[in-house]
Amino acid sequence: MKITIENFGAIKHFVFDTEKDLTLIFGKNSVGKSYGISLVYLILKILATLPNDTKITDDTLDLLKFTLTVSDIAKNATTETQTLTDKFLSYLYIHSVTKPLNNAIKNTFNDLKNISNQFSKEPLKVTIEKKNLSSSFSLDSNQENIILNSFETNDFFKSFILEIFSQTEIPSTNDIYYLPASRSGLYQGLNSFGEIFAELSKKRSSLISTQFKIPSLSEPVSDYYLTLSSIKTTDENPDFSEYVNEIEQGVLQGKVNFDMQSKKIYFTLDNTTLKLDLSATSSMVSEIAPIILYLKHIVAITQIKETKQVPVLFIEEPEAHLHPETQVKLMRVFARLVKDKKIKLVMTSHSNYIFNAASNLVMDNKIPADKFEAILFKMTEEGSVAQNMATDEYGIDDDNFIDVAESLYEEKIEIINKLNG
Repeated sequence: MKITIENFGAIKHFVFDTEKDLTLIFGKNSVGKSYGISLVYLILKILATLPNDTKITDDTLDLLKFTLTVSDIAKNATTETQTLTDKFLSYLYIHSVTKPLNNAIKNTFNDLKNISNQFSKEPLKVTIEKKNLSSSFSLDSNQENIILNSFETNDFFKSFILEIFSQTEIPSTNDIYYLPASRSGLYQGLNSFGEIFAELSKKRSSLISTQFKIPSLSEPVSDYYLTLSSIKTTDENPDFSEYVNEIEQGVLQGKVNFDMQSKKIYFTLDNTTLKLDLSATSSMVSEIAPIILYLKHIVAITQIKETKQVPVLFIEEPEAHLHPETQVKLMRVFARLVKDKKIKLVMTSHSNYIFNAASNLVMDNKIPADKFEAILFKMTEEGSVAQNMATDEYGIDDDNFIDVAESLYEEKIEIINKLNG
């Protein structure tokens, strides 16, 4: 399935492919990387609430119709000529996808009037495509709501709905996770009273009050904090134990633990009994700790019939505060997790060490090239355009960092020549 985002903030055009197991996203600051993956996360989370691996047949539709009146279905139909079945599908899709998408975007990006293209002022448009069938949403003319665009034919609409509602490649809603940038600071800052505000902020679009102001937390950040704060067991997930051990022993040289009573994260250095609050640890430990806790206690591989559904992790800038050597080690662990089909991973990064490590891993076939995608956001006069970075048996073409490296080298040569007279 592909999700195409057009005219969204700084973004002119961005296509996200859910069939890729590892997606690395690069680009300069303020080009829309975080904006783009936040919206993708929200869309996947909403689609994940739809019936998973369930075929909706005409028989099941007849049963479902009893829960709605004919008038309710008819007034929400997209065209006058739709059959009752088609009208029901339209109603179901609007209420299962369009309305939650409206709420999620408002909760995350506040005023919808500010989310369209910053440069061309064209309205936001989102297209979901699967097996040559597609559905699109756009901002209405008043810039107040996301609406479902009309379809070419009723049969086309029905085929698309049946395909989406029988989807199997999207995990359940409990298996899609977002770890934002500055995750350590966010967690520590919200830990004292943030759970209340995080829960309220997800509902603020439906709360109308001129006297009560709710702090603005995006839905991905709220989800991150609430998930990390609601760990229910200290038992480690055996599916991820070897990868967690590799990070803790090979990188941190200590253990990250969650205290169920205080609801706080602690770190214990190897060969010591000292239990450090996250605020007392190094920036490296505090930034990696939330990732470890997700793998230890939150992320799970779901068994669906005979197949295993792997979770999807969105991680912003995993290299933050890490030495280059540590970045490379972490990237290698991520590659193993992906190749062993433990997770699907979407990452944004500003690190040429992450880039080069990934390129080498692709060359060494430790990241399957057909399940990998490197994307570069490049700014144009009408906003940023997400371009695929060419990848083959020789790795990833560097269209991002090499210009800066060459510029620094040329500057160094000029300085040397100047010093030599």
